[in-house]
Amino acid sequence: MRCNSLVEVCYSSQGVWVGVCVEYLMNVLDDLGLEATDNIKTLLTLLQAAPDQYNELAEQAPQRLAGAAVAALRRLKLTQ
Repeated sequence: MRCNSLVEVCYSSQGVWVGVCVEYLMNVLDDLGLEATDNIKTLLTLLQAAPDQYNELAEQAPQRLAGAAVAALRRLKLTQ
């Protein structure tokens, strides 16, 4: 499943719910003996990051994960 699709499927009015969905997915993968991809781990990191740390973490993440979708979901402004 692509990370963008996961964000759309789990979207709610509160960005916290998406983090819960991703964390649940990681737990299911772990129970199956599988490891979450780097993109899913990065997505969870961005969703759980403190607002004052988001931009720094976003600079290190792939643009499609850290771009406008996750920032908008968390109601954060990206700095360029």
